[in-house]
Amino acid sequence: MQEILDRVKAILLKPVDTWPVIKSEAKTEKQIYTEYLMILAAVPLVAGFLGQWLFGYGLPFFRGISWMVVAYALSLVGVFVMAKIVDALAPSFQGQKSSINSLKLVAYSMTASWVIGVVAIIPSLAPLQILGLYSIYLFYVGLPHLMECPADKTLVYTIAVLIIAIVVFAIIGAISASIVGLSMMSGYR
Repeated sequence: MQEILDRVKAILLKPVDTWPVIKSEAKTEKQIYTEYLMILAAVPLVAGFLGQWLFGYGLPFFRGISWMVVAYALSLVGVFVMAKIVDALAPSFQGQKSSINSLKLVAYSMTASWVIGVVAIIPSLAPLQILGLYSIYLFYVGLPHLMECPADKTLVYTIAVLIIAIVVFAIIGAISASIVGLSMMSGYR
């Protein structure tokens, strides 16, 4: 657990120094998922569920659990999809394709949005989640290190990925809502 906390602190407070370290690490996709991504991706979802359920906003327990499980699985799929997109776009921005580096970039750059998601445990603090936009900056800073794109292409590459990410995660959100909605219609409570 200390390793995760150290990485979170480093990527949030010293991203310029941390991206080269991340690039040099010999981690597999499985290790990135199991040792970092799967843990941090759960933070905003668990906090959101607890906040809605504990503070009496009328969220039925089993509906909340089903939403959390579906949203969690789809968020992990979303990271995978975005990593593949980042990798596929690399040559268009004079970058180097690397499936492992694109996964590292997407996974670690999302740290800010996952960590700030803890405020969802107190629904009135939800507006603070805007601070998760720092993840865009983390992506921007990490892009030239991990995908080796030239500095003059980094901003456009970041904007292209951001637009695609909005679409991908909107689709994921709609899928999540429809699956949970279907479970409610079938009488699962």
